[in-house]
Amino acid sequence: MKKCKTVRKKKQIKERWKNCEGRAARGSALRLPFLWQDFFSERRDTMAKMIGEFHHTIDKKGRMSIPAKFREILGDNFVLMKGSSCCINGYSKEEWDKVEAKVTDNEFFHKRENQPFIRNIFSSAQEVEADSMGRILVPPSLREYADLGDRKDITVIGVVKRMEIWSTDVWEQYKAETEDSVDIGAGMEKFEI
Repeated sequence: MKKCKTVRKKKQIKERWKNCEGRAARGSALRLPFLWQDFFSERRDTMAKMIGEFHHTIDKKGRMSIPAKFREILGDNFVLMKGSSCCINGYSKEEWDKVEAKVTDNEFFHKRENQPFIRNIFSSAQEVEADSMGRILVPPSLREYADLGDRKDITVIGVVKRMEIWSTDVWEQYKAETEDSVDIGAGMEKFEI
């Protein structure tokens, strides 16, 4: 009986695909059947970006959940490092390679006065692995840097190519301090959006 259902399903897919091809040939909009859209999902995933704000907690062992949308982009293994405003930045391995290349393939990297900065960011960077439940163990040095104590509320935000992990208290304070100074209209004009 399963075989019959499978054969019938394949015929339905082929028939729907033929209909789509026919419409495309006649110049009407091509609408892919649902199952074929899944075939192309890998390409869509590479274009996905991290956006949004999510609220989680960190347990006393330093474990936290990564938002499912971000896990899809970051993968099971990714890199955490110190961020610029007492937060932790998270990069997919692909993005981390770009960050690393941008710093090391630059004359900036070889200047003596820049060595403290370079040592600080690269020594803080650590690869983490998500468990089967989508949790990671945030290294103690990064927890301390970002003020993520035991059983603390945290906020995870997406900043297009990176994820940021904040203590919710620090994030709310940061937003309150910068809210009045951010001119959204001017920013939209500057970036032509």
